[in-house]
Amino acid sequence: MNTNQPPSQNPENPPLPEEIKEVPILYQDDAIIVVNKPPFMMVHPWRGGPRHEKALMTVVKEQTGHWLYPVHRLDRQSSGAVLFALKSEYVTFFKDRWHNETEKKYMALGNGAMPVAGYYDHSLKSQKGIKQEALTLFEPLEYFDHHRFGATLCEVSIKTGRKHQIRRHFSRNMHCLVGDTRYGKGRINDFFRENYQFHRLYLHSHFLKFPHPTENKMVEIHAPLTEDLQLLNEALFKKRF
Repeated sequence: MNTNQPPSQNPENPPLPEEIKEVPILYQDDAIIVVNKPPFMMVHPWRGGPRHEKALMTVVKEQTGHWLYPVHRLDRQSSGAVLFALKSEYVTFFKDRWHNETEKKYMALGNGAMPVAGYYDHSLKSQKGIKQEALTLFEPLEYFDHHRFGATLCEVSIKTGRKHQIRRHFSRNMHCLVGDTRYGKGRINDFFRENYQFHRLYLHSHFLKFPHPTENKMVEIHAPLTEDLQLLNEALFKKRF
């Protein structure tokens, strides 16, 4: 895939305007914390990550004073709701229920027209080459029509948690996500960079529903769109999401 990027620019790592020291907290109690992850932040530190940037887990730990255990991850370029547990045993609780008792919804902008709701159930290979079942459901919300191409804003639900599942499923079906530099198309990404100054993957975890680890209740989280997604939506669509 040719991203048509000049050597001096890395579209996956644009410079941040300033170091992020706080992130929006969507929910917090004695057992869990849910935050609205900004784009271009790794969820937890790793040796191969940029040394000058703090991971989300580090920022939230410093912000709240709590030791954190990540329950799940989002891609570095993605944004939205991320759940942390405050005890390691809660991670085990969620691991046993994450795909059967939780509801996860995303906002995604896919290339081309997607007029009706549907699903993708193509199996995906793991890093070890093992085929794994994968199920992605999508519902079109609004279509952006341009003389060069179109794009459809969708609400996406996943029933399995394979690596890059949404990105891979949409790409395999010729609806690669806008801003996807791995599975997408360079000419589409270039159009949004040049015309809308949009430099990242359009994928946002906007809704989580899950059982609480210590209380007999379900927790519902709504993560507002980040500012860059709001601005792009206002430029492309008549409705407000």
